[in-house]
Amino acid sequence: MRLDIEKKLIITVGGFILIATVVAFTIILPTIKQISDINKNTQQVRMYMEKKHEGIMGLRNEKIKAREIKEEVFSFINYFYYPEQELKLITQLESISTQNQVNQSINSYEIKDGTAKLSLNIVGDYHDALNYLAELENIDYFIKINFLHLTQEQDRNSKTPVTKISLELSIYVNTR
Repeated sequence: MRLDIEKKLIITVGGFILIATVVAFTIILPTIKQISDINKNTQQVRMYMEKKHEGIMGLRNEKIKAREIKEEVFSFINYFYYPEQELKLITQLESISTQNQVNQSINSYEIKDGTAKLSLNIVGDYHDALNYLAELENIDYFIKINFLHLTQEQDRNSKTPVTKISLELSIYVNTR
């Protein structure tokens, strides 16, 4: 009977081991594999979401930059020349020439193809003429110098050196 109890015990323990092994291979191992797959998928989703988040943050930053650029461009309206501002432009040019003690003559003025073309002659002392050019550069319009010719001659009356400047300018015109 002793063998029967030992055999029963061995069979019972063997059965439990067999059942535990079957349970391990049929339930626990597939569950571990499934958990591992879920971890991989979660990692991939996390990386995908981080990329999307970076993209969205980049888009947000671009929107902010676009808004700033729009505000900056809106401030450029003050620097556009409008055809009806002819008197204001001439007054500014005359004011600059008076401040710098140079003689200025406007030879031509015409608006063509979105630009106002202006031809000027400036006569005066060298330093005053250069100061005139420096102040002309700071005028409130987008100006392009197409031609600049600078010469120095003797004044016929006073025999002092005089600087002559011939300028051709283009001013960008807003026609709206």
